[in-house]
Amino acid sequence: MLMHEQSLCVILLEIEYRLMPNILVTGPAGSGKSYLSKKLSEKGVKTIDGDAMTDVCRWFDKNGNRDEFPEDISKADAAWFNSHVFLWDTPSLIEFLSKNEPIVVLGVCDNIAEVVKYFDRAYYLKVPFSVAKERLLNPERQAFTAFGQHEEQRIALEKMIADADKKAADLGMTIIDATLPADEILRLIDLA
Repeated sequence: MLMHEQSLCVILLEIEYRLMPNILVTGPAGSGKSYLSKKLSEKGVKTIDGDAMTDVCRWFDKNGNRDEFPEDISKADAAWFNSHVFLWDTPSLIEFLSKNEPIVVLGVCDNIAEVVKYFDRAYYLKVPFSVAKERLLNPERQAFTAFGQHEEQRIALEKMIADADKKAADLGMTIIDATLPADEILRLIDLA
């Protein structure tokens, strides 16, 4: 193969690789992000749970100080959630995406409006509170975190869902009904 043909092949491979987009799938607790992550992984799609991006995700108190999620999850009550935010650090996210693209990130953060622009596509899993609550109480739930195991967390979730629904609409995300069967949701997420 001639040198210019080899260079052209490398360029075409890079273009093809980059055509596979970085995708964000977000939604409140109980919307099915962890389940969809598992289903996408089974299909050979590179995915990560947003909470697993430990260099990217951070809790902060209302004064802007970094804080850790309580080890004793019962201490993460409504007052704790009302005084903390869960943020994705922008420089760390950009670095993570550049090292792992293409990838589907399934997660949620309080600064979604600032970070959504770093993804080629963004989907929001809209779930009614009653369904999310039922899913959080399911003993077979296989989520990355144990959020929702306590009543106060589920109470806080109702407001979180309302806020997240509005934010997703305001940002123009593609909204998907999270009560659909998983295979139907996966068909609605454009991976190409």
